[in-house]
Amino acid sequence: MKTLVGFICLTWPLCAQVRESSVYRFGKLGLDAEIRHTFTFRNDGEALLEIREVQLTPPLVVTQMTNRIEPGGEGRVTVEMQKPLRHGEVNGGVIVLFKNDARKPERFSVEGEIVPPIEFLPHKVIFLSTQRGHPKSADVEIVNHEAEPLEILHAECDVGRFQCQLIPLEAGRRYRLTVTLKGEGPGAQQTDTIILPTSNQAHRFLEIKTFSKIRDRVYAFPDGIDFDTIDADYLKAHPQMVGFLTQGITVFQAGGSDFRTNIETDLPFLRLSMQNLADYKDRIGINVAVDPTKLKSGAINGSITVFTNDPEFPKVVIPVSGSVQGNW
Repeated sequence: MKTLVGFICLTWPLCAQVRESSVYRFGKLGLDAEIRHTFTFRNDGEALLEIREVQLTPPLVVTQMTNRIEPGGEGRVTVEMQKPLRHGEVNGGVIVLFKNDARKPERFSVEGEIVPPIEFLPHKVIFLSTQRGHPKSADVEIVNHEAEPLEILHAECDVGRFQCQLIPLEAGRRYRLTVTLKGEGPGAQQTDTIILPTSNQAHRFLEIKTFSKIRDRVYAFPDGIDFDTIDADYLKAHPQMVGFLTQGITVFQAGGSDFRTNIETDLPFLRLSMQNLADYKDRIGINVAVDPTKLKSGAINGSITVFTNDPEFPKVVIPVSGSVQGNW
């Protein structure tokens, strides 16, 4: 047998000629699955047909095949995927070549996806952001691909911040977790872990990370600027790179119709300017540029302050961090 390294149907010009009956689709299977299939073809000629070699995409291997096919007979090639299997999509190929080029090669393909024992759809992480007082929800489906059933007993989460509802869609196999950010409590971004105790000894606890943020009516996006490290000596030698340090901030007033602001900063090297967002009455744009001639070596620990005409939120403070190496 011969291995085909890098066989990808999307780039193989003959792939479009593969018959539908020559494609084995196994769907989604777990890491412990046995993936095996027998492809068949007929010898419609009048002469004996002999297989010269079979070329395959790893990790496919041939386990059985018909070396000689009599006229009118059926040829069979059985392939399987060697273990250990790896997560991800499978797009494998099998090419059967015949002696003396007595017949055009037979081409087959194996398609599917190897998934983890416990799969989280669409992801194992939840991101939720909402305005204060406006609850927002996200769903995650938990799918058990193992042979042994897995019962999720309940969901444990921060009840002050979230409401978690667990619904069994198929007992022991598939569950839906709905996480609702209540829109109450601290506004800073928060990271939490939702714990799902189960009946399975191999997976006694499942975990889902949640990243949540509750915005006030007036808020900035992004809510902070991190310049990381600014190399003043490099900027001296390459002044054209200064423009790449420029950043933009948008300050919103949810539901606003006449939002107005003034801005200032306590960092001398920052140059601030307002952006014209005439089509929007509920937001303003801030252009944040760097004046390299005012850079001084040391830590950057300052802020941009936005003064607004909102009586409840008259001021928004945007932290600015990073460090400067060298002096201009």
